[in-house]
Formats: sequence, structure tokens, C-alpha cells
Amino acid sequence: MSPLNDVVPPLASKTTDIAAELLSKLNCGLGFLPGFGGRRQDEEEAIRYLIEEIKEETDTPPLLKAARISNARKILKAYLNQNAIIELAIEQLSKSNHAELVDDDWLSRFMDAAQHVSSKEVQLIWAALLARECNSPGTIPKTLLHTLSFIPPSLAKKFEEICSCNINPHNPEVIIDYKNPQARFHFGFDDLKELERHGLIFFGDAFPFSERTAKLLICKDNNDGYVAEPLKAAEKNINIGYVLLTEDGKQLCSILSIRTPDFFDAYIQEFAKHNDLKLTEIRIKHMQDDGHITYEKINPVREE
Repeated sequence: MSPLNDVVPPLASKTTDIAAELLSKLNCGLGFLPGFGGRRQDEEEAIRYLIEEIKEETDTPPLLKAARISNARKILKAYLNQNAIIELAIEQLSKSNHAELVDDDWLSRFMDAAQHVSSKEVQLIWAALLARECNSPGTIPKTLLHTLSFIPPSLAKKFEEICSCNINPHNPEVIIDYKNPQARFHFGFDDLKELERHGLIFFGDAFPFSERTAKLLICKDNNDGYVAEPLKAAEKNINIGYVLLTEDGKQLCSILSIRTPDFFDAYIQEFAKHNDLKLTEIRIKHMQDDGHITYEKINPVREE
């Protein structure tokens, strides 16, 4: 039995096998001792113990005692945040994870940031990041850890909305209808600029979409989609604005629970109407790793 079991409650044996390398790296590399299975009363007991220990220091001035009690609460809260995230991450580890190969500096930065994450919803995101990095070391950039430490929750929600309107499964991209820029969306140009400043997206002004076929392929998450083409034969380009995800943005998007919003079809149809496009419904038959998509046409949505 591990000597850690003398201090903290042990994990189930199956979970211990999967998480062994991660727990070892945390303990040996960072000196972090996880404590799973704790209850609310355990947290309260730990706080009471620390407070009583400090109160019994007869030679310590009252002001210093107050400062030490405050710091003790802060330390315990940081530990509980880190511990909760690790426990959630372990649930997502693959049996063939390579936690032993995770960069020490990356893990140190992760734990420094994790101590400040109290929201249960946000802890799930951080846990997914840690699990992804353990399963595929080198996948999550350090810059993404920095970004998530400072991005406001309201802006993170708008990033999630942007991801939900992705039209390209291989290179995430979102159409911005400049003739009706805020239709149905809860984000504006200022939000896009702020997300670009945080390094999650590339945000471009209107540009000509100039594939040789002059077609814009729009995919949804259920293997359906659209092909958009100019109504006028003389038109060679489809003028749209666009949002592309950076590498950090792609990694964050990939761990979020994203689904196409209910208004997506209506938005695309409005976009086609505003920009004089013919819209044809398609069913996607096959997607290749290089991004090539095979599809069949189902029904023209709008034609003159």
C-alpha cells in the first residue's frame, strides 16, 4: 500500500492504475499531495484545526494571528480548487495516457492557475485541459493556460457561441454577415476584437471568398449543411466576413460541449438572402482528413 494512504483517502484501485503517473508527477515534481474523497465536514474540520493551532500561539500578536488565519483559509481554498480539478481530470484519463511525459513547466503553470478556479463549471474546463494534455502531451499550449486565467466569463461565453456557429469541421470558421452583423448573435465587433486580443480568434473585415468553384460549403454538426453560390453567373466571389480560430482557440473549442444553435439554419438563410446567394441543402457523405468533403444535394433553399 502506498504511504500516501496514511495521509489521504485512497482512490479505487482501477482509478489508481490509470492516474498513477499523474499522481506521481504531481507529488514528486511539485510536492502536491492529493486528498480525494473529502467531505464538507472534512474541510470545516481542517479550517477549525488551523485556527485553533494559530490561536494557541501565545507569543503571536493578535494582528499577526488574524493575518495567519486569513492566509490559512486562502491556502486551503487554493488546495481544494486544485484537488477538485485533478479529481475531475482523472475521470477523463485514457488507459493509455502518458502523464509522465507532461512538461514539468506546463504542469507547474497549470497548478498555479488552477488554485484560483472556484466555479464548478470552469473547473470542468480546466479538468478537460489537464486530461487532454495527459492523454496527448504537448497538445495544450501554455499560452492557452495564460488566456483562460484572465479571460472574463462573459467573454468566454461569447467564444462558446462563436464555436457553436462553426461551418468548417477541419478548420473552424464562422460566417459574419456584414449586411446584418448582429442578427441572432449575442456578440458584437468589440467582443470579436477582444477575443482576438486574447489570442483565441483571427478576426477579419469583409473579404472576397474566392475558391475556384465560387462555392461556400457550410457544414453543421449532424452531417447536413448547405452550398452557397452567387445567384448572378457573373459573380465569381462571395463577400463575407469571417472568424477563424487560432491554435489556442481550436484546442479550447475542442473541449467545450458545443452544439449547433437552433437559429443556425435561419441565420444562414438570412445571410444568403442579404448577399444574393443561392442556397442548396446537402447531406455530407464523407469527410477526409485533408478537409475534402463528399456530399449530395438535397434541395435548393432559395433561387430567383
